[in-house]
Amino acid sequence: MLRQLDMMAGIAAVEAWCRLREIGRPDLIVGFYSSPGTLQTPEFVDTLIWQAAALDVPPDRIVVELLETMVLRPSDKAAGQVARLKEEGFRPFLDDFGIGYAGLSHLAELGVEGLKIDRSLVSKIHDDRIARRIVEAVLSLCRDLNLRVIAEGVETQEQLQVLADLGCETWQGYHFSKPVPWDQALRMVSADVERASARA
Repeated sequence: MLRQLDMMAGIAAVEAWCRLREIGRPDLIVGFYSSPGTLQTPEFVDTLIWQAAALDVPPDRIVVELLETMVLRPSDKAAGQVARLKEEGFRPFLDDFGIGYAGLSHLAELGVEGLKIDRSLVSKIHDDRIARRIVEAVLSLCRDLNLRVIAEGVETQEQLQVLADLGCETWQGYHFSKPVPWDQALRMVSADVERASARA
């Protein structure tokens, strides 16, 4: 059942991007979470590839979020699936980085395109020296490895400012918006497109 839901999430992500293209925002990226069991199923990647090709969706517009414990050993089947996703042009990201087991030196072996720094570090970044140093080290190493970084759980302007000062350029969290249903998110994006058109 969980695998079927993940399959549906992948298909829904591809279809969601098509809606973004229709309203004039093909530059945006859609991400979804894949569970450990699903990632080890070859049909999961096959389905994602087929759906993207059928709807003419560039694979690099789709982010597949994975827990770092899912791809800890490069020899694992899951790691092979991550490599395949990347070869096909999709964008595998490690989710919740900083609370699992992957060391910084291990990042180069995992085959992902980037990672999301866990909110447990972001929440303390403006007043905890150790949390800030950890995030700074992650950002520095990711720059050297050409990995993209998303800071998740940004809730305050202070957190955002520290992250910006450290060179983090992509964020998510309640500071920008609470989670909203897809239809509402689409309306928000449409409104932004209309405002940009009016200013042009």
